[in-house]
Amino acid sequence: MAAEGSGWVLPEKYSKDLKDENGEPLSKSEFKKRQKAAQKAIKDAEKAAAKAAKPQPTKKNKQEDEEELDPAQYHSNRLKHVEGMKAANKNPYPHKFNVTISIKDFVA
Repeated sequence: MAAEGSGWVLPEKYSKDLKDENGEPLSKSEFKKRQKAAQKAIKDAEKAAAKAAKPQPTKKNKQEDEEELDPAQYHSNRLKHVEGMKAANKNPYPHKFNVTISIKDFVA
């Protein structure tokens, strides 16, 4: 917890005869402010180290992939999906939907 550019170190506890890096008396509120700033700097450094150590995710989810596709690629992917549903004997664009649960059962 050294001050920038000097060998001055912030002590753990406040005392009335405490002097800052310039030799001037250090108030209790200034001591607390510097102590809090030093703790925040340590916490930020730990977060930065943890973030640097954490591997960046390289796999994107399906929705992000579709957003990055140009319209021709998106259209061809959609056609493949529809053809796959037709091959599995499923209607990709059904007119009616089978109801299997009531609203009361769904809410409960």
